[in-house]
Amino acid sequence: MSQRRITAFAEKEWIKLRHALWILPVLVLYAAGDTLLNLHTMSRVYGQNGLWEVVVFKQPLFFSSYRLVILCGIVTGFLLTWTETRNKRLRLMFHMPLRPELMISQLLFSGLLVMIVVNTLLYLLLTVSLKIYHFPGDILYPVLLTVLPWSILSIIAYLLTTALLLAPTLRLKLLNLILAYASGSLMLPATTYNQSEPALWFYAIVSGAVLFAVYFSALSFLNKPIHLPLYNISAAVTTLTVSVMLSTVLPDFFSKAFQPPRIHSIMHFSPVYNEFVYSRSDMSSSSPTRYFREDGREISRREYQVSLPFLYARNLEKWGLFPDRIGNTPISLEQAGDWQFLRFSSYRFNSPDPMLHMLLEAAPEEANLRKSPDFFRISNSGDKIEFISPLNGKIDEAKSSLFTHALKKSGFKFPVTAIGGNPDVKKPYDAGYFLVDSRGNLFRMQMIDAQPSCVNTGSYINEHVRGILVHEHHRKEFYGFIITDNSVFAMLQKNGSLKKLPLPSFSANAFSIALWSDTLHTSFVVQNSDSETDRLYGMTLTDDFDIIHDFSTEPDRRNATHHKHLDQATAFLFPLSIEQDRKGSSFNDPSATSRHFSAEGMAGIIISLALLICFRLLKRH
Repeated sequence: MSQRRITAFAEKEWIKLRHALWILPVLVLYAAGDTLLNLHTMSRVYGQNGLWEVVVFKQPLFFSSYRLVILCGIVTGFLLTWTETRNKRLRLMFHMPLRPELMISQLLFSGLLVMIVVNTLLYLLLTVSLKIYHFPGDILYPVLLTVLPWSILSIIAYLLTTALLLAPTLRLKLLNLILAYASGSLMLPATTYNQSEPALWFYAIVSGAVLFAVYFSALSFLNKPIHLPLYNISAAVTTLTVSVMLSTVLPDFFSKAFQPPRIHSIMHFSPVYNEFVYSRSDMSSSSPTRYFREDGREISRREYQVSLPFLYARNLEKWGLFPDRIGNTPISLEQAGDWQFLRFSSYRFNSPDPMLHMLLEAAPEEANLRKSPDFFRISNSGDKIEFISPLNGKIDEAKSSLFTHALKKSGFKFPVTAIGGNPDVKKPYDAGYFLVDSRGNLFRMQMIDAQPSCVNTGSYINEHVRGILVHEHHRKEFYGFIITDNSVFAMLQKNGSLKKLPLPSFSANAFSIALWSDTLHTSFVVQNSDSETDRLYGMTLTDDFDIIHDFSTEPDRRNATHHKHLDQATAFLFPLSIEQDRKGSSFNDPSATSRHFSAEGMAGIIISLALLICFRLLKRH
């Protein structure tokens, strides 16, 4: 293209933008100002240390105003395309001696250039806002990656606005609206930082595919030049993209419309019956919660509570039914209140890694624990611990070297392969952080009187660790739990050893575990989070983690039948669907899912093809 044509093209685009281009920086500056004010407010309310604590552990979307970049894409598409399509002709472009596909490419180039500049300004302002409060890259990068899907969506918004204005028929406009809705439903939501990182490749592919929708609409606007190869390619890619995006939203719509009633089940071990008792609640029914024993015998609510004297001690005392002893063991109200309950699931571990950690003083001067004035992280090189001050964002080299040396002196071999702790100051005491080194050895790191205390627990883990849960309790029975790909290990506090839970089957991808421990028994109730049924598996263990008693509930028959019919109908209508939310995981991770009912899926495909052929034949006649 000659210099003269380039100049003419630039002047033409400037004519369309010159009166309203100011809207874009105003929107971005508003988003930046709102973000900065949110940070300022949190800093004034909680202090600089509290601001870091809120951002690290609560992860508020203080930057949610940056979603306005999507509006920037819509405005850009409108400004660049509206004037071209008035009176059903390309008023400013039609006279140019260029092939149709080149004219469209020029139109897209100018808009994409504007969106690149807008998004660059967006990231620059967001980075500056975070750096004002000394946030390190450990926080900066997850925040920027959280905004990235919105940036991709802003480009898609520009492209689809252009395609919508160029589309000459209602059918094409509807296809573009479908793409817009599906893209927004995928990329707009955000609940935690960096949850969409596994899906960025899919979002990028979608944005590239949407580019062909613009060519398809624009070439259709130019009287459908079928002889152009680009038209046929664009039509095929657009049709495929719409099909893929419908595969993400229609199964979800269908599931929400015909979702069977949710059955909530809770199970506990009864020391009175020496067996498990459980309750079932149908959320769609007006009938009360029903209670059962292991043999399926239904019991009353009062009988259920009497069978669990530790859990309902106050009710039993009021009714005069609290027992003096259970079996041969005397029991008092004080003992009845000495129990521990903990529930944890795969969502806690199948999620973005913690941005920073907080190591508390394990031997405080006062009765209660106090928050630490700094945070720590594992260095990028993976060979040391680094403590960072929120006041200036700088690394405390002396403290970092002190703790790194203490770890190495205790026999720890970097890099750290897993780490877990509990920075809650409301807990009764601090057990510190547990770390797994490169050889699979488990270490414990504490800060006692401002000095490091690092010890090798003597435990070895030969499996890939998915996460470490630390939960201090006044009973001092467990430090917490270690989750590997196929196992759950309890960290016993009395001797520091690891005990593997004797689960018949376990997958760290999707699970939910509830621990109950009292003066008589320790029991676990496990449920697979990827299962639509209410099936529970419970086991009561000895101190050596041998099974005393176990029991598995059967799913509610009516509920199981509803789920089966729903799966069959879904398989028939949507043999292949794309799911972004994986059960048991906090990540957005799109994946193609084929239904288990292959016969129904094949029937749906065959009938769909037959209908398509019939419609084609009728259209010809």
